[in-house]
Amino acid sequence: MDFKIKLAPSFERKSTFYLPNDSAVPAGLETTGLQKPDLSCFPYPLPSKKSEYTGELRVGPVRWLAASTGLTRYEPEAAFESDIIQYFSATRDLADNEVLALCPDGADGVWVRTKTAVTHIEMIKTGAREKAELLREESLRYVDRRGMLSERYLSVPRVLDSRVPYHHSDNDGGFTAAFALGEMFRYAVLRREKGVDAPETKQALAETLRHFDACMLLCYICGRGDGFVARTCQTRDEPIPDAGIFFRRQANGKAKCLVTTQSVEEGMAGVEVDCSHPIPERFRKPYTDLGYDDDDMIFKTDTSSDEITLHLVHLYFANEILVPDCPEIAPYIKETVSAIVGHIVDHGFRLCNCLGRSTTWAKWNEEYFNTPLGWPDGPLNCAEMLSYLLIASAVTGEVRWEKVYKELLERGYADTMLEHGSRYTVNAKIENVTVWEYIMYGDHMLATCAHWMLCLLEKDADLRALYEESYRQWRTSMAREHNACYDLTYLLSVPGAENEVDAEALAVWFRRTNLSNLTCSVRFEERHDVAVTTGKLGDKAITTLLPPDERSITKYDRNPFCDDPGSPHRLESCYTYTFAYWLGKYSGLIED
Repeated sequence: MDFKIKLAPSFERKSTFYLPNDSAVPAGLETTGLQKPDLSCFPYPLPSKKSEYTGELRVGPVRWLAASTGLTRYEPEAAFESDIIQYFSATRDLADNEVLALCPDGADGVWVRTKTAVTHIEMIKTGAREKAELLREESLRYVDRRGMLSERYLSVPRVLDSRVPYHHSDNDGGFTAAFALGEMFRYAVLRREKGVDAPETKQALAETLRHFDACMLLCYICGRGDGFVARTCQTRDEPIPDAGIFFRRQANGKAKCLVTTQSVEEGMAGVEVDCSHPIPERFRKPYTDLGYDDDDMIFKTDTSSDEITLHLVHLYFANEILVPDCPEIAPYIKETVSAIVGHIVDHGFRLCNCLGRSTTWAKWNEEYFNTPLGWPDGPLNCAEMLSYLLIASAVTGEVRWEKVYKELLERGYADTMLEHGSRYTVNAKIENVTVWEYIMYGDHMLATCAHWMLCLLEKDADLRALYEESYRQWRTSMAREHNACYDLTYLLSVPGAENEVDAEALAVWFRRTNLSNLTCSVRFEERHDVAVTTGKLGDKAITTLLPPDERSITKYDRNPFCDDPGSPHRLESCYTYTFAYWLGKYSGLIED
């Protein structure tokens, strides 16, 4: 494939906040007078109204333009067109948007005095690989929780060292599997570049296996032995959220359902179930090494297709990448894949809880597809189920999965995949919203993984063509995001995709992704260089995609054209960047 994303080092923004009387603040900042800039012949649209600009600071070829609604950096000869105009705003880059004074920092950045605080904005030249390592280091230091990574809350805003010692998200297992996939690709790249015996490669393998083990623990901790996977797990010392269904393991080989609003509503509070199936010792170590035993562990159920999809993709690549160097994990991978897919097939293409009831969002059967809720989900869930069977066949070599796969093909699962576009359009009309409002943006990652696996593993040319066509339907909504994960997997799946994917837009995505995943918000409603529309539900959205460092920091489950509240109290995992970057390096699509 003649397609390369060329990533040269670029200036990345980093903001550090100070009180006005802090000794680190340069004395010249308070005495710097701002002269109102002449913008009458300015050649580009500006983020603030021209009347809102109150002053400027010139540092070489760069003009820093202060406004009552934020700060603009203008570099007419910037190395990249996307960097000519950059906007800095509260609360990510500035404490507030009323800029009162500017002072150079002696490098490429600037000191900014606003109404409530002082910010030092550094412009740090960083390469894509260096950024991947910096983000990874941040996540491992501050987000990691016994090998699991999704997000962490901070007790003090912006202070990463104030992270609370507990926190889970609803899809811990899926987010951890996505991070672990990036770690596997990183290991494979280092193995190729430096050799399997290089110290850096060995360290990468050890770290990759740690996250592999964390994912595998979720596949065993329920103790049912039937392939049911927990959403997440925690220790007895971590508070139990009220949302969800949680079980605590007991010394008698049982697990007891804890009292939460949902468990009471579903009549499960206090129910005891068997959990005597043993957890392999290597997967117990994340908690036994900390002094906990099996009966100190709590797991969350009501698992969704999100976790199942990402776990199975993770296990497929673990079998491909890790097993050649770590053959001891091969039996666990085969056993787990067979158990998970077997559970779904044996329960009528459903994931079922301990009472035999379907979980809320893990149904892959026609009965569900024929309900109002399941009808629009049908095409995606058909793709997921077919991909699970191909993964199971590839990993285990068991003929059972091929038979079930053929049966589902005869029942129309592949053909149903081609109805995604029409079903979404119809349901959007029924709900009286636009398609963009109707989309569940988290489904993009699930559709990406399912189609990636289908196109990778299906050998029949006609079926591959059908899967490629289904993938193209999803591109209607995915392509506009210029999301590197979605675009790279599409390139690896569909012949001719290089003619559809914008390499420069992906380069902007990599260059302009933030150096930190602290989710401080940015607001676009005051901007005057992008159009803002109001949807039928009242949600505001921009019509032009902004660079990542000027929009919300989220996982792959939010609309990048909409504001996300964000918080200086929350730090996200870096998987959104590291998964895409290391996949690109592993597959040869990135050149840096």
